Amino acid sequence: MTGVGNETLGLKQQATLTYSWRVGGLRLEFRVFDVPTLLYLIIWIVLMLSAWERLASPWFYLVFHLLFITNIFLFAAYPVQHPLAGFFRQFYLVLYVPLFFTALHYLIPAVHPRTIDSWLIRWDLILLGDHATVLTEKITYPLLTEYLQWCYTSFYFLPAVVAGVLYSRKQFRHLDYFITLIAMGFYLSYLGYVIFPALGPRFFLAHLQQIPLKGVWAFDAIQNTLNSLENIQWDAFPSGHTAIVLVLFYYTFRYHRKLFQWIFPFGAPLIFSTVYLRYHYFVDVVAGGLLALVTIRITNLLIRRLFPDWCPATDTHHGGAGP
Repeated sequence: MTGVGNETLGLKQQATLTYSWRVGGLRLEFRVFDVPTLLYLIIWIVLMLSAWERLASPWFYLVFHLLFITNIFLFAAYPVQHPLAGFFRQFYLVLYVPLFFTALHYLIPAVHPRTIDSWLIRWDLILLGDHATVLTEKITYPLLTEYLQWCYTSFYFLPAVVAGVLYSRKQFRHLDYFITLIAMGFYLSYLGYVIFPALGPRFFLAHLQQIPLKGVWAFDAIQNTLNSLENIQWDAFPSGHTAIVLVLFYYTFRYHRKLFQWIFPFGAPLIFSTVYLRYHYFVDVVAGGLLALVTIRITNLLIRRLFPDWCPATDTHHGGAGP
């Protein structure tokens, strides 16, 4: 334990990045990725209260967010002992984040009901002289479309691959750091969707597309499945796919170079696929790159603030006991 100068607050750096906070006789032990998650939930509660009259089921969403906050505090107040409970404690965001994303479909139109697609289209024309999705029609081929759709879908698995490797190697401090990076990227992108709601070129530029996207095997099935799971989302700007993939590149290149070599062949075409498959404008991808830089910066500042004695570059050994 590393103290911070008073009796009610301290830091614990054992196998995991755990932040200990004593309130009276109660000791709360938060994992580092709990911190941005709690902040994200609190921000959304404030946004919901500001748009209360426009929400279809305001009490449902309020309780929804409060239950998640309560669950995190229960985790902090009662450290888990059973291995299965410990596994859920480590990876609960695998369940939380998709639910947060699903809620955006209902919350964003109430909080910020106007889209900015016209502005994004204008910026693409300024930067490229034409619409990016129209330009990519010059290289549209069924085999390439099929390949890029598979690369795009790998987005849902690449973070799990990295997390699985860290977990199997018992590098739990690095795992906590990595989860925080990815969670921060998702939360900042979701908040970006609220500030800059946009549907994307597949809705606003469909009338300009001369060549339909066709695959050779599972393209239609994959695209229809993703559309049904994600529903209609105001999630074009910034490109969360771009941001998360670049954060993956940053972490693996810096700390797990061999893993980077496996991920890059999927991640690089994934970024291109966001425009080719007509999910994003070009300017969305640029914004996604900037978001990745902000995500990395904020996460590293948080880590240094809460765990000044821990450095991911020097902690290459196994973390010891599991979480």
